This record gives sequence, structure tokens and C-alpha cells, in this order.
Amino acid sequence: MVEPAVPDEWIPLPDAVAVLLGRLTFYSAWLDDVLGEAVVLANPDATHLGQSTPDWAASGKRLVAAVRGITVYPPVTEQLADRLAALVETRNHLVHGVWMWRDDAVMVMKRSMKPGERHVEYDRFSYQEILDLIRDYQVLGSFADRFVSILRKNVKRPYEDRYTCPTDGTPLEGSLVDDVIVQLCPACGFTASATPAL
Repeated sequence: MVEPAVPDEWIPLPDAVAVLLGRLTFYSAWLDDVLGEAVVLANPDATHLGQSTPDWAASGKRLVAAVRGITVYPPVTEQLADRLAALVETRNHLVHGVWMWRDDAVMVMKRSMKPGERHVEYDRFSYQEILDLIRDYQVLGSFADRFVSILRKNVKRPYEDRYTCPTDGTPLEGSLVDDVIVQLCPACGFTASATPAL
């Protein structure tokens, strides 16, 4: 038997509310990935090597700056960057904060370090406000996905330009060995591999 919560205490999240954190994390990561692909597709010097594109994956603010820096279709990229910037701070607060539940609302506490002091931020969100944020991510993600489709059709990037040996520029040959993707340079023997996440 579960004991009733004391009215003045913050209680553990109901499952329906905890699911919101998973949905928010999923849709925000999906949007980051789609926009990261847009940054790579729109950069004519991009290769499969991370240093060939801006460090967009380091933070939401850097992704906003990288999207803003896309020179193809600037009205679209400006709108994408503006809409992403409006979501990033709230997303960070929700994803990196501690959630507590009371009176049909989520209270989020997020600790941060400012120069010389510890800082704690608190915010309160209704269930509906979090649902609305998730919906904003879904809509923006669909918009970004369409933008990437347009870039794929209009920005010609041959396969060899994206997957070449970092040592000598030879196109890499790909194979699947025991569920691991292996790329091999036939000229110098350089190998790279990608193991699927478990």
C-alpha cells in the first residue's frame, strides 16, 4: 500500500509526467541531429571529419550560431535559428534540472556555477506548458526535416567528397563486420569503425 503524500511536500513524478521528460529529450535530440545534418549539407567544405564543420554539437547556443551561419536559403535558416534559440534555454532547464511534482505542476531546480558562486534556478511548469514545448519541438523538427530534404536535392555532394581518408584523400570502402561498420582506405590502410549503440 502506498502512503499518501504529505500535502506540503513535493512528491515523485507521476508516470504520465515523467514520460514528458523522455518525449522532450527525444524530440530535442532529433531536432539537433536534423539541424546538424543541415549544417553539414550546406557547408561545401564539409566531410565526414568533425573538424570540417563548426562545433555545432557542443551546445544549443553553438547549434543556433551554426544554423544562422548557413548561407543557403537565408530567410529559412534565420527563422530556424530564431525558433531554435527561443526553445534552447527552456529545454536546457527542463532536461538538466531536477523535476518535482505538486499541485498539478512541475517544479524544476537547476544548479549552475557562475564566477565565484553557486547558483540555483527554479521554475514552475504546468503539464500543458511542457506539452506545448514538446509540440513546438515536433513542429520545428518537421520544418527542419523538410529543409534538409531541400538541401539534399539542391546541394550536390558526391559520396566520395564526404567519405575520404583523412591521410591521403582516397575514397573509403565500407563494409559491415559483426554488426560494426568498418571503413577502410585501400591506399594506406587507414580504418574507422562505428559500433551501434546498445
